[in-house]
Amino acid sequence: MLLIGHRGAAALAPENTMMSFRKAMALKVDMIELDVHVCSTGEIVVIHDETVDRTTNGSGAVSDLSLSEIRELDAGLGEKIPTLDGVMDIFFGKVGINIELKGKGSYRPVGKTLEKYLANKEPKHGDLLVSSFKPDELLDLSDLGQDIPMGYILEDHVEMGLEFASEIGAWSVHPRKDLLDVQLMNEVRSRGLKVLTWTVNDQNWLKKVTTLGVDGIFTDDPELVSF
Repeated sequence: MLLIGHRGAAALAPENTMMSFRKAMALKVDMIELDVHVCSTGEIVVIHDETVDRTTNGSGAVSDLSLSEIRELDAGLGEKIPTLDGVMDIFFGKVGINIELKGKGSYRPVGKTLEKYLANKEPKHGDLLVSSFKPDELLDLSDLGQDIPMGYILEDHVEMGLEFASEIGAWSVHPRKDLLDVQLMNEVRSRGLKVLTWTVNDQNWLKKVTTLGVDGIFTDDPELVSF
């Protein structure tokens, strides 16, 4: 079962920062998960929200801020908001990376960035995964023809979500943990999809999802959740 550090190790370090990713790696995760938006100057930055208000000492929409403005912000404990390139440069090939497409239209610059890193390396399942709640982003990414492993995040409309994941040739679906039951697991398995569930932060939930046979868990605290 894959252990995936949600936003790195979000319970132990400022989320979606290099500190958080390094902490997750030190705790032997199989994969780090991160979120991306595109800033006003076109670069892909690693941040969960549409604005910088919650996670930094600044304010405003990510899409309205330049990279130089974003680099001036403190994301906690002196950490900066990283770029996707910066994360890939350090971590790609050392730990699996799950990139969640958050911002509208982020599939295109992400696809372009990944093309550079995949030029001499075909991703194996577990090396790289691009996921989203947004069907359009994944559909458009699949149309780029880069054969990037994809995961569709399920929060509601589960049957429609499974159908969509099958249609785009996704590798995995990522259901919210309380959606899981034997019936859903059987349906997913019949479609040949992997199940990665979020967000598992205690032993009770770990036992429940492990019993159901999930293929991986997202957790904010890889130290707390031990197999």
